[in-house]
Amino acid sequence: MMDRFGLPSPRNVEPVSGGVINRSYILELSDGTAWICRVDVEGGGGKLAHEAAVYRWLWARAPDLPIATAYHLDAARDLIPHEYALMPRLSGANLGADVEYLPDEVREPLLVQVGGLLRRLHALGDPDAELMPPDHAHQSWHAFVEAWFEEMLTRCEARLGYAPTWAARARSWMKERLVLVPSSPKRVFLHGDFHVGNLQYLVTPEPRLSGCFDLEWAWSGHAHCDLLHLQEASTHYPAYEAPLLSGYGLSSWPQELPVYRLIHSISVLGAAIVEKPEPLWDLMAWHGRVIENVLADRAVFAGLMPGRSG
Repeated sequence: MMDRFGLPSPRNVEPVSGGVINRSYILELSDGTAWICRVDVEGGGGKLAHEAAVYRWLWARAPDLPIATAYHLDAARDLIPHEYALMPRLSGANLGADVEYLPDEVREPLLVQVGGLLRRLHALGDPDAELMPPDHAHQSWHAFVEAWFEEMLTRCEARLGYAPTWAARARSWMKERLVLVPSSPKRVFLHGDFHVGNLQYLVTPEPRLSGCFDLEWAWSGHAHCDLLHLQEASTHYPAYEAPLLSGYGLSSWPQELPVYRLIHSISVLGAAIVEKPEPLWDLMAWHGRVIENVLADRAVFAGLMPGRSG
């Protein structure tokens, strides 16, 4: 792998813990640098090629973003039976692993920066149609959200092999609550999985974000779709809410988030059921509870512990 891209040979390889779908490894090279190898074990979806295109788009528009500065994609499948990508490891430690243990004087400015980084990504504008051709390019946002919901629910039902007990309620709920969603919002670049677990940070000479990664789900749409994980973090840790909102430039969480939350949880439920070697039962139970809470108009994460959202 290293020879293919003119990189030094590795002297140590370690798996990266965290994601429930992707396989990633830290490669310590003989020259002292560290790289990440991302392996698409699912295959066939072209997600690494999509991520490579996203990086090129971001490099052209904001070269100073704290993202990897190289992305080497190998789709040949002749070295290993999967597509893989190599990129330099971002400096710093993982914010998601450490954030709840940091002292207030370090955590608060970092959380302000988290909101600010997401606001900056959204300010980059709508990605090129050639880069991320959205199915909703010529639809109203209402029509897209309605179709998006139905697609995720239909896929979930097909993968489960039956209609969940809440399926009819979900369709009725969505029909009533779709009015919460703006009909024609400005469409912007969306990270697609923006949470503190996909961010790196440093504390010297002062607390700052040093990396943002996992861009395979990036897409184009209403900016508020990207707020779900930040709202979740602030629900579990109320002290996070003010700095996150301040950094992003909002005074409160938007009213339409339950609509996006329901679609997200149904989507994850449908993905978790087909995981191998067996379904991700804990993740399914977590999102099943979220769905029930949303449909009952309860607090979204009532009775749930943090860290299971996927």
